Amino acid sequence: MPESRRRKVAALTLLIGGAVCGAAGLALFLVTGFAALLGSTVYETPVHVVIDCKTGDYYVYQQTGSQVSGPGFSFSHSELPTLTPQDVAVIGPGREPVDTWSASGAERITKGSEIYSNAVGFHVSIPGKYSVSVSSTSPTAVIIGPSLSTQFLAAAPWLILSGVGWPIAIVGLVLLIIESNRRQRTKRALATAT
Repeated sequence: MPESRRRKVAALTLLIGGAVCGAAGLALFLVTGFAALLGSTVYETPVHVVIDCKTGDYYVYQQTGSQVSGPGFSFSHSELPTLTPQDVAVIGPGREPVDTWSASGAERITKGSEIYSNAVGFHVSIPGKYSVSVSSTSPTAVIIGPSLSTQFLAAAPWLILSGVGWPIAIVGLVLLIIESNRRQRTKRALATAT
């Protein structure tokens, strides 16, 4: 194989391989990181569920508002969550109770037109099945899931893959441009020589 063709194949391999890794890493980061949380189940209180948890912080997100949007406008209204740690009971895989705390309400999930804010948190130190019971003085809708930072950390390896893939693709593109310019100069030199 001629040297110029070998350089072109190497550049194309870097370009295509890097772009595939970059795109796949970004897609898997989004799916692993946030699509799972946005696709989570909405429960009406009182509710008792068993969820499979990984290590990290989890929240009971309470419905606190809604949003309306249309062509050229968007309006949302949200209040503070009313659930307290006393309204949430969490039992770990070893049948031991897990401490809960009052969350800030600053982490929000928008599902459809409904807004959910983190109301009560708990920490999972041992992965496994956790029993979560939510009661409230008045019925409300909740989502039980990992915090956004926990989801981000779980998905971070895919972001690293994307971060490695795109620079490799750029290097491949630059090498391809250099090789193309080299071939053009060679053709011009041969045309001038004849």
